[in-house]
Amino acid sequence: MTDLRGRSVIVVGATGGLGRPVAALLAAEGARLTLVARSEERLATLGIPGVTMAVDIRKAASAARIVEAAQDAYGGVDGVVFAAGIVAFGSIADTPDDVVIDLFTTNTLAPLRLQPVPQQQSYRGRVLLIDEIDKAEADVPNSLLEVLGSGSFTVQGITGEIRSDGQPPLIVITTNGERALPPAFLRRCVVLDLKVP
Repeated sequence: MTDLRGRSVIVVGATGGLGRPVAALLAAEGARLTLVARSEERLATLGIPGVTMAVDIRKAASAARIVEAAQDAYGGVDGVVFAAGIVAFGSIADTPDDVVIDLFTTNTLAPLRLQPVPQQQSYRGRVLLIDEIDKAEADVPNSLLEVLGSGSFTVQGITGEIRSDGQPPLIVITTNGERALPPAFLRRCVVLDLKVP
């Protein structure tokens, strides 16, 4: 495992079902954390050492404030874990516009706003979250093995190959166990069973 002692890591969604245990693991490995969530009260009872920030990540200025807090406290940012997210059920046609906007802003736009962080000189890695892989098509896990092995993929309608350069990311994959994952895929994973708090 990468030595995390003294590394500055931002955890967005630090009070959630995924963010909290990830933050606890990072703290146990010696990382210096900037813990971000919406509720100041839940942050206060988190019990994990670090700088805390109660912000609404849907607001455009939040990303800059989060990064600034980490830089002020620790002199830079070495990694970001984005464990915040919201879901809505039903077809897009039946989903109110304000819910669609919230979904896009929280799950897509907010993480993208934190993307300038890797351009800092002190940045030394990335964390990629693939959430609830058991809800994807059955061939996705094994297809991921080829993508991760080659460090590249193609997107239909886009000319050329998309390739990852530099240090590969730490990939966190979650599953609710609704469908068994292929043995070949699991052999390439470190499995951590998180109990519901």
